[in-house]
Amino acid sequence: MVDALAAVHKLLSDDGLLIDARPDPKRRARIEHLVRGARRVVGEVATTRDRMVDDRAADAAINTVLSQGKFTVSEHGHYWFRVLFDDRGALERYLGGSRRLGSAEWADDAAHRLPAWAKDRFALRRSITYQVLRVRGSAGVWRGP
Repeated sequence: MVDALAAVHKLLSDDGLLIDARPDPKRRARIEHLVRGARRVVGEVATTRDRMVDDRAADAAINTVLSQGKFTVSEHGHYWFRVLFDDRGALERYLGGSRRLGSAEWADDAAHRLPAWAKDRFALRRSITYQVLRVRGSAGVWRGP
């Protein structure tokens, strides 16, 4: 990944930006139960071990190009978004097919209510982490192909 970031650096002009945006493994996804316009957090979902390894490798690659002086961070943060599901089965199918997300961990007060919630709507609230990387270069012109 360091090689790919170095290649992008060569293509961008001196005032070019690279936006690094990806799922945030440090913030667990939250399962929300949606009833009559209200949302209530009833569980969480962690990132799988394999994806955590990938995320650490991506972090290391970004840190390498930053330490090489190829980019500077001009902005960073995270934001939340929701994925909506018509019923609990749709949520469970989504989680079952995800290589990034593990299985649902239901809150103690929610676990016994799951059968009654089978047809209720749910949302998965996930976090994206981002940083805006500004090119540090010398040419001042487009360095494209």
